Amino acid sequence: MRTVPVCRARQLFSIDSFQTPGSAAVLPIDYLQEIENASFPLEEADAARIKCVELLCAVGYLQATVSAAINNERRARVALITWQGRTALASRRSGVTKSS
Repeated sequence: MRTVPVCRARQLFSIDSFQTPGSAAVLPIDYLQEIENASFPLEEADAARIKCVELLCAVGYLQATVSAAINNERRARVALITWQGRTALASRRSGVTKSS
């Protein structure tokens, strides 16, 4: 399987949540919180979750790879949550928000 490291893209999405046909809407920060205590590496096949992985990787919160589409199916492999991602989760728990 050929994989493409999405972290190099550093491409930001202008959407707050992702939803694909047949899946529920997923907020990237909620997804990050959901996997906070997961065992890594973590495999994802759901399209909305893969979009969250791409976004979180692009902003430096995850290290992950996403496979190229094979038969219209993609897979993501999350290696870890970075210190930036852990800091964002801690800030969210304490109610601190980052201002622009």
